[in-house]
Amino acid sequence: QGHGVLLACGLLMWFRRGITFVFLFLLVLGVYLVSNGSPTTVPGIQATGTLAPCAGTNNCISSMEDEFHPPLSYSCPTLKARDSLLRAVSTLQHTHVISDQGAYIHAEVPSYYFNVWHDIEFLISHEMVHYRCTSRAGYYALPLARRRLNELRGRFEMFANNSKFDL
Repeated sequence: QGHGVLLACGLLMWFRRGITFVFLFLLVLGVYLVSNGSPTTVPGIQATGTLAPCAGTNNCISSMEDEFHPPLSYSCPTLKARDSLLRAVSTLQHTHVISDQGAYIHAEVPSYYFNVWHDIEFLISHEMVHYRCTSRAGYYALPLARRRLNELRGRFEMFANNSKFDL
C-alpha cells in the first residue's frame, strides 16, 4: 500500500508539472499572437540614405549589416534591375508591395504560421540591391527569412540577367 501512495504522489507531481508547462506554453503563445504586429522600426530610408539597422534581435536580416547576407547584385541597367526586383517580389506567394518609391521598395508578407507579418525592404543603388527583412513579432524568424530571401535572389537573378524577360 505504501507503493500506491508513492505512485499517486509521483503522478500528481508529474501532472502538476505538465499543467504548468502547458500553461506557460499557452501564455507565451498568447503574448506572441496578441502582439500588435506593427514594425519594430519605422520602414523607410533613414536620414543617412540607408535602410534602418536591425534591432539586435534574431528576427531581422540586413545586407547592410551582415557579411553572411550579401546584397543582390546586377549588371543590367538600373531600371531593368528595379523592374526585375518588382517582378521577383510579385512572384513570391502572398507578398504585397505596399510602397514603391523608385529606388526604395517596401513589401510585406504573412508568415506561414500564426498571424505574423514580415516586412521586406529594398534599396537599389550602384549595381546592388540592399535588403532588410524583419518580423513584426516574435524573436526568432531567421530560417524563414533566409529561405524567402534565397528564393527571391534566384528569381531576381533570373529576371535581371536573362534577356528573354526584358519588358
